[in-house]
Amino acid sequence: MRPVSNASNTAARVRARGRSAGPSALLVLAVYTPLALYLFRATEHTGDGAAYTLQVSAGVALDRAVHAGWLAPLTAWTQLLDLFGVPAAGATNAASALAMGLGLLGLERLGRELARETGGRATDGLLAPATALCSVAVWDAATFCEVYGPLSATCIGAVLALRSGRSVVAGIAAFAALAVHPGALALLPGLLILGTPPGRNLRPAFEAVVVTTVLATAWVLLLGPSSWLGPRGLLAPGADVLAPQALQRAWRLLARDLGISALPLLVGGLLAWTRRDARGLRWLMGCGLLLLGTVLGLDRFSDNPANLPLFLLCTPLAALAPAALRAFPPRAARAGSFLVVAVLVLGIAEATTRQDAVARSASKAAEARQLECDSPGPAGVPWRERMLSELACAAR
Repeated sequence: MRPVSNASNTAARVRARGRSAGPSALLVLAVYTPLALYLFRATEHTGDGAAYTLQVSAGVALDRAVHAGWLAPLTAWTQLLDLFGVPAAGATNAASALAMGLGLLGLERLGRELARETGGRATDGLLAPATALCSVAVWDAATFCEVYGPLSATCIGAVLALRSGRSVVAGIAAFAALAVHPGALALLPGLLILGTPPGRNLRPAFEAVVVTTVLATAWVLLLGPSSWLGPRGLLAPGADVLAPQALQRAWRLLARDLGISALPLLVGGLLAWTRRDARGLRWLMGCGLLLLGTVLGLDRFSDNPANLPLFLLCTPLAALAPAALRAFPPRAARAGSFLVVAVLVLGIAEATTRQDAVARSASKAAEARQLECDSPGPAGVPWRERMLSELACAAR
């Protein structure tokens, strides 16, 4: 009779997972959507964002082919919304918000799965997107045009697909990450570890690698190697971040950007280490490889949020934190739960407040630039300011 009981328990867990998925995802969207709409602006605040927006509005997605995996669909999206009178910056920023929203939904599922695999509850998975929403870097990627938000979403999608055994989908998602930013090649080992829990058949991972390799090879042949390695590619001059600085930047995102909101993430990581749970340790190992890949291969320019994929894919560890609270007496556990919720709510409020200041400043700066469109600009204007001014004048 024992096998029947085990089968019954397994089926019950699967049904419970299915019931919890819908409400949790809706809760993530209920928090994220109004805040993203509140922060939304039809302007940019970085030179890269302005350049990408100008590029897609002109219909030249391959001008910066190193990011064509995002800029090509973004061009089609921008030109479609142009038919309805949506300005280019509004279209590109809306696409960024959608990409981040999908990424957050993926984080909720990853956190939910990791929590249940390590003996937790499905609702613990909400701590993953909640922790992410406490970061200004996340809100900035959701508010303005950049490539690292979409890169994060494709990486999350690759891990989800691989964990579900969908090797072809995982391979396509991993290729999409490479097409968005070829530096994502340094993240692939970490993605494979995260997508293949202990004891899982390695065949889907192997098949995903084959699919990614075939698609990436065809992509390089189509665009030409110089598109990835040329003056605007991985070998572009001007890189100002070495490995030690990249490591410091990753730490600052955790310590300065998140601050006390990093507590669930740190507790979850510590719990995974001390409990020596195979699945928790596997996630820690994957995050370690992502950190190595980010430091050595992706984070090369100080004005880029290149550590965003690393940060987001580490947040599912926060879903392990409630297990530590449940070890306390019931009253203390409830008090601790309320404290964690309060910390995260305040963290989200602080992050959105800081991002709102950035968004308002970007709007005011764009209005000031529009007043100077008819006058010749001074010589020697920095590239960033030139791109932002060109975009502001094009939207006038």
